[in-house]
Amino acid sequence: GSLDTAKQEQIHANPVRIVFASDILLYVSAYPALVETLKELFASGEVVEFLMAWNRRISASGTFFEMMREQGFKCHHHGQCIYSFFTASTAAEDVYLQGLVENK
Repeated sequence: GSLDTAKQEQIHANPVRIVFASDILLYVSAYPALVETLKELFASGEVVEFLMAWNRRISASGTFFEMMREQGFKCHHHGQCIYSFFTASTAAEDVYLQGLVENK
């Protein structure tokens, strides 16, 4: 579902440009909710990047990356186990993210 008005107002009052996370792909059943939450955060217009550290411990983690791709997210692998996710619209407005797209 979508964020209620109070939550949307809270997001706009306290803008967050980058969401950081580590080791959050342990529960495959939570992937749909995680992807939906990220979609809502990006749709707010405040968040431009999701930066994730993930050491692939389970084979199903690829499902998360596929779900993100299906929802229009771009992924940049920085090396080791660091990944950036962003949308085409945020990349178009951000020089740093444009560089990630061009260097892929």
